[in-house]
This record gives sequence, C-alpha cells and structure tokens, in this order.
Amino acid sequence: MQLSILERIKDIEKAIMNLIVKSDSLQQDYQNLQTIPGVSKTTAIAVLLEIPNHSSFENARQLAAFAGLTPKQKTSGSSVRGKSRLSKIGSRTLRKALYFPAIVAKKYNPIIKTFCDNLKDKGKHKCAFWEIA
Repeated sequence: MQLSILERIKDIEKAIMNLIVKSDSLQQDYQNLQTIPGVSKTTAIAVLLEIPNHSSFENARQLAAFAGLTPKQKTSGSSVRGKSRLSKIGSRTLRKALYFPAIVAKKYNPIIKTFCDNLKDKGKHKCAFWEIA
C-alpha cells in the first residue's frame, strides 16, 4: 500500500520532531528560534537543518555570510559604480526560509521597522534589506 504524499510529509515531520526532542541542545535552539516574531515551527526546523552547528560561527556577520546575506559591491574599474546587492553566495535554502519572517518583522517589529525607515530615509532602495530570495 502506497502512502499519500501528505502522509509521507507527516511521517517526515514526526521523525524530525523526534530528533529534536531527543537532543536537549536542538530542542533549546528550536524553542529559542520560535520566540522570534514571525518564526514558525517550519522556519525553525529549516534554520536548524541549514545551520548544523551555529557555535562554529564567531559572530553574526559570519552567519550572515554563510547565508549569503552580506552586501556585494558592484564596481567595474574606477568609474562605474552600481547599487550594492546581496551576495547570494551561500545557502539559498536558508535565505528562502528567512524571507517571510523578515517580511513579518518589517511590518510588525518596531525595531526592524525603524531600521527600514532609516534605510529608506538614507535613499536606499525600499527592498534593499529584503532581497533575500
């Protein structure tokens, strides 16, 4: 008897949750991620899967580079300068997992909203902070 796709997905989700529950550190990281507004169970799992050992990063900048969320300057010689973009050299899956939580944070988190407004006031492109995908 073949399982339907939805049944298979549920089985995989149960297996993932069993792995998380068995590890105290994974369970703590999973719960901590979900305290961030906009981060759901699915996002928390995706982040944990994509960042196997977060303690190997010395700072947030290294983690951002791993995810491909650091700026890349566009230059050509000495006279041509383009707009900075995200490097996108890194985990595409992690960038995708963080995209919608970033949109939610921009809308509902007052600190991020203020940050985005400051970027806009400085003449930055309105999507400069959110070109994650």
